[in-house]
Amino acid sequence: MESAAGRGAESAAADGHEGGADASGGGESIADAATAGAAIGDAPADVAIGGAVEGSILGTGIDMVHVPSFAADLDRPGSTFAKAAFTVGERAAANRRGLVGTALARHLAGRWAVKEAVVKAWSQALYGTPPVIPRDEVDWREIEVVADAWGRVAVALHGRVRDEVARTVGAPASDAAPGAASGGFATPTGPPQVRFHVSISHDGDQAIAIAVLAEG
Repeated sequence: MESAAGRGAESAAADGHEGGADASGGGESIADAATAGAAIGDAPADVAIGGAVEGSILGTGIDMVHVPSFAADLDRPGSTFAKAAFTVGERAAANRRGLVGTALARHLAGRWAVKEAVVKAWSQALYGTPPVIPRDEVDWREIEVVADAWGRVAVALHGRVRDEVARTVGAPASDAAPGAASGGFATPTGPPQVRFHVSISHDGDQAIAIAVLAEG
């Protein structure tokens, strides 16, 4: 895995549950790059997208995070990475599960991998065109990972990311995940609806996530 500042798309549910073992391999330390994102607050999700793949696949993304290196970044004195990268809702969900120390780092590493994979899938859909959002302007809290009662994850988009996804590849579908507001904004004469389908897994010191951007 490259650093958070320089890997992925160059700009801009768990495998059914938390855990699972299907990914392994090396990884490098992530950087505390998320501090570059502009604050947007932690308003309820504007739209969440997930569900069965129904249409054409527009892009795919995958990301792997070395959990010990990620934990070191979280624990670095003075680091604001966690608050800059994760919404209040994402951090509260971890707190409700009583996650601390290595368990918390493992959980958040999976969520971070999802965010990176989503950006990569979106970027792949725009292959051959300039990045829509410069990487140092991405607010990672605008890509929020939500989960249902059984731990299956989906993605809720907010703010500039949501608006640019709608403008470039189609309006996010309106089938919201639990705890997120429904109400996608595509119309019969508007852009096609799209969904990010995501999955997380862990194996040893690695967290991995995949995102598939598809129509329908």
